[in-house]
Amino acid sequence: AYYGARAHLLGAAGVSSTRAAQLLTVATSLSYLVSVAAGGLAFVIGPRLTAVAGSLVSAVGLGLLARGTTPEAGLVVMMLGAGLFRPCCIAAAAEIVSGEDVGPSGEALPPSARRFAVLAAIATVIYGGVNLFATLAPVAGGAIYGGLGTRALFGSCLVLELVVALLVGVSALVSLSLRASKPAA
Repeated sequence: AYYGARAHLLGAAGVSSTRAAQLLTVATSLSYLVSVAAGGLAFVIGPRLTAVAGSLVSAVGLGLLARGTTPEAGLVVMMLGAGLFRPCCIAAAAEIVSGEDVGPSGEALPPSARRFAVLAAIATVIYGGVNLFATLAPVAGGAIYGGLGTRALFGSCLVLELVVALLVGVSALVSLSLRASKPAA
């Protein structure tokens, strides 16, 4: 949703190329700055819940764009959400394999080579997937924009973002329930 909307946002909104460059520079910088805070938030509430929050914030930005509000407002809100979401995928993967750091009696164990290999594999798949979708999303977004218009483009991105929030939210709930059902050592 992020890459499809971003690629067509400024052209669809009729913004000049100079203004588009300014908006994308500020919004992208903001997104990366928010990623730092998102890492801290992920330590407090967990990476999956932080990712859900990021998806929901992005969805609000996409909703603003679908409604036809100013591109500045929609873009900034969408990019804030992207910044919240960005660091959480790798952190969630690390959380998945972190169970290997605890021995049968609850003692701390050093990270295993297997844990590193699994985390590296997950990070590689995530990185590859992000780049694949970053390549395909503008093409799909262009087809939607060309055939159905601006609102359909941002509306479809909104639906995709809500699906991401739902999937990550379900993952967070499953993780929390598994943790709660684990017997204390």
